[in-house]
Amino acid sequence: MNKLISLTLSLVFLLGSPVSAADVPPKSGAVQDTAGMLSGRSLSPLERAAEGPYSFHVLTVESLQGRPAEAYAASVYRAWNLQREDVLVLLSESDRRIEVQFENPGLQRRLDALPADYDRDGLRESSIDEWVGAHFLPHAQQGDFAAGLLELMQSGQQLASSEPATGTPSGAGTAAGVSPGFGGLLPLLAGGLVLLLAGWFVMALLKRRRLSALQEELTGSAKTLIVEISRTQEALTPIRELYPGERTSEAADRLEEELTALSAEVQGRLERISGYAVPLLGAGSAARDLEAVRAELAAFRTRFEEARREVDHLAGLDRSISEEIGKLQSKAAAAEARVAELSARHGLPMDELKADLAGMREELERSSALQVSDLLAAEQEVLPLQEKLAAVRSELDKLPGYLEELERLPSRIETLRAETGRELAASGLRPAEAWDPYAPLAEAQRSGEAMRRALERGSLEEAGSASAGRKSISMPRSPHRPTILRSSPRSSRAYPPMRAPIRPASRGWPRRRSRRSGCCARCMPGTRPWPCGPAPGLRIPATRAAMRRT
Repeated sequence: MNKLISLTLSLVFLLGSPVSAADVPPKSGAVQDTAGMLSGRSLSPLERAAEGPYSFHVLTVESLQGRPAEAYAASVYRAWNLQREDVLVLLSESDRRIEVQFENPGLQRRLDALPADYDRDGLRESSIDEWVGAHFLPHAQQGDFAAGLLELMQSGQQLASSEPATGTPSGAGTAAGVSPGFGGLLPLLAGGLVLLLAGWFVMALLKRRRLSALQEELTGSAKTLIVEISRTQEALTPIRELYPGERTSEAADRLEEELTALSAEVQGRLERISGYAVPLLGAGSAARDLEAVRAELAAFRTRFEEARREVDHLAGLDRSISEEIGKLQSKAAAAEARVAELSARHGLPMDELKADLAGMREELERSSALQVSDLLAAEQEVLPLQEKLAAVRSELDKLPGYLEELERLPSRIETLRAETGRELAASGLRPAEAWDPYAPLAEAQRSGEAMRRALERGSLEEAGSASAGRKSISMPRSPHRPTILRSSPRSSRAYPPMRAPIRPASRGWPRRRSRRSGCCARCMPGTRPWPCGPAPGLRIPATRAAMRRT
């Protein structure tokens, strides 16, 4: 059973100690200052203090290189073959860690007998942390590591000469109180407990390994973000130097301040997670801390992407604003030439349009001069000109249609006027005071004159509104419309408007219906309701109305 316990403990130590013996320096004297943290004058007092009831061994290293301090100290303790009365003190300069390693139950009991708040910092920590905090840390915080080690070793030698804590030693008298019937179960229970502890230790180690991988991932993300922020700031530098204009300078200064503050925040999170030691116990708290850092880095990434888009926009303006202004100037010149050609061909002055295009040309020249010093101000000037010039070119494309419509308008009006007169004469109708069939033609003529005046001024938008607002001037093919008033042949009195068309030929009663078929001859026999009948609005005798309902 002892072999089983020893084998299990060996497995636990092998899993928990990834440091090989090749990483441990050979033992040489009581004080080995490989990191150069101790002065030469302090070595002799330290070596004298290391001798006594307990033999202290001091090792200083520059860095643990990411290895756990307790695991490295345990490997040094085993590699140097230290015994019961030996105490190892490990110092890491860059990691700012101190680790005290010993295997002495008596020393542990003496440390446990110290007051609960031995270092008087208001915190309840383990006894060895209280002991180190009381004697070593005050000197280490001042940078005097030799004085801290000297006081720590002197305190340890004094503990050896003091009386140990009272109480029954571990394991004393237990054999006498155990029933002989349970003596065979004790080894099995002890072995099961050891296996349970070993399994728990392995699971905790695997969880810590996963958290360490997450820590490395977050560290890499933070470093990458810092590099990208630095490159974005470098891209912003020439813009600040080349364009001192007010708007561009203000935007560049604001972006520089945002990126600098963001870089400082990311650097702070990087230092936090780089110096974070994932504990073997309390992995849940470590996981929550790392997830919080992950969320913060995601928020930093979002802020950076917004700032980078603005910087990319400024850099794009640096390359494209001059080219865009040149294209607009070419389009404006082409529009002016086209307006001049149309004006000469059709005899239209188009002064307003020519003045607008001349104003656009001047504004483009002003924007071209402005973009040399202020990109954003030039962009603010160019954007409305783009929309305005696009609208002018679109209206110019419609101008031939407007002119063709004006040329055809008089002939159309005359044709429709003649057609309206013929239809009125053929129908025996005459215009009433409330309605003039020639009014749409007059309105169309006035609209055409308004469009011509707008074209002469060069107001293409107004001409388009006049063309779109003018209704169709085609007259109805039949004069029997609700708006045409019927004239009675027996009287010149005009009847009120009807709701539905009136057939002039069917004055008086509707066609006689057949009682047998229930409808007139034009409808199929048996059809109900009868599709033909008296025109709405005509009054018929009651007998006829009753016949219709049947």
